[in-house]
Amino acid sequence: YHAINIEELTHIPTLLLFQQLMGSLRSTVPGLVPQFFGTANPGGIGHEWVKEYWKIGYNDGKKFEEDGITKIYIPSNIDDNPHLRDADPDYVKYLDSLPPDLMLKWRKGDWNDHDSPALPLQSSKSRKESRRRIAQLPLPLFFEFARAFVL
Repeated sequence: YHAINIEELTHIPTLLLFQQLMGSLRSTVPGLVPQFFGTANPGGIGHEWVKEYWKIGYNDGKKFEEDGITKIYIPSNIDDNPHLRDADPDYVKYLDSLPPDLMLKWRKGDWNDHDSPALPLQSSKSRKESRRRIAQLPLPLFFEFARAFVL
């Protein structure tokens, strides 16, 4: 691949998996420079390696070289994207209503560690409930539903 774009980079659990993916980032076309672009919210399973890899909190907004790779982390949050903020004000309200730990991460873009043990389950469940996406299916019906996607 000559370009790799990843939404929510912190969903990749380890630096090793990311490095294996980057092994596919190459170009055979003269003058076509391979590039990687990623977005991420603080938190998530890959939080620590993403923070360290891009030196978040140290080189924010500045290019730097490391191991022959040019990197830059550009901090941003919903207030930096007026188009999205204005198009979906309910999303901003949702971010403001999150538990304090998660609100600091997702609303404010805070990469400091504010984790609490129950937070991942609570925030995931709260978001689904707020959008009325939790459903209980009887087990046989669930398997019928799942089989439709496998076949």
